[in-house]
Amino acid sequence: MIGTVAGAIILSIGIASFITNFGVREFDINDTYEAGAVIAPFTLRAPEGTIQNLTINAESFETVLRTPQGDMGESHTESAALKWVHGADQVSVLEVTNTGPGELYIFGTVYSETDWVFITYNFFVMISGLVIIGFSAGFGRRKPRGF
Repeated sequence: MIGTVAGAIILSIGIASFITNFGVREFDINDTYEAGAVIAPFTLRAPEGTIQNLTINAESFETVLRTPQGDMGESHTESAALKWVHGADQVSVLEVTNTGPGELYIFGTVYSETDWVFITYNFFVMISGLVIIGFSAGFGRRKPRGF
């Protein structure tokens, strides 16, 4: 009985995670980076026509927006409001480098689809819940030797 309940809980967590992570999600970004800190690139996968908005504040910084249509690099001072629209390829990568002595602030809203690795992970969680339920049902009908 305990295994069946535990398996059902694990299965329901996997299903809930799958439902909430599927499709395009909105991410609110409000990050601060020290001078010299490595800023991970923002890799965004979204449907064609999705609008991305980010505002970056720092003394000086460089941005490179990589899309299959080409790379667009710019140097900025003080502040920059970045806005771009996804093309048919559905993937864009924004790289930001702080070239000034002070902190860099990034804030805004971006939209991205869930990576397929996480969808696969959700399926593994659901399968493990089913396996636990199956073993519990098998042990409930007939107890093997040694138990």
